[in-house]
Amino acid sequence: MNGADPCLVEAQQVLKKADLMYSAKQIDQAISQLAERINRQFANTSQAVIVIPIMNGGLVLSGHLISRLEFPLLVDYLHATRYRNKTSGTDLQWIAKPQLDLTGKIVLIIDDILDEGHTLSEVLSFCAEQGAEQVCSAVLVEKNHGRKVPQ
Repeated sequence: MNGADPCLVEAQQVLKKADLMYSAKQIDQAISQLAERINRQFANTSQAVIVIPIMNGGLVLSGHLISRLEFPLLVDYLHATRYRNKTSGTDLQWIAKPQLDLTGKIVLIIDDILDEGHTLSEVLSFCAEQGAEQVCSAVLVEKNHGRKVPQ
């Protein structure tokens, strides 16, 4: 019996077949540009911005991005998914909601990829329903297809 982890084996097979779309340098430059735009948007804010990455995709991006942000901030997180380890989405499942009180706050949601926009749209609505004064989002990559949720 082979003791190899099936998830690891599958990940290695995917990596062997994968095409490199962006170099590490290009990704770093894109994150810096995103940070600059966010810094401009919140340059004159009078309160700490609550930065909330969407797990799991937004975790790595937020780690790189937060260190480049130049305004007061608090960090929370949420875990909401439509994919559940699949490639097509279903109804949104909330695994963890933000713990900080969003009432009257400025909230920045971070995710790695904007696919169809269903998850992000529901997350933004949730934050507004929790009383956030302003809710913004930042994504690194937007998939190029015609299946977007209307803004």
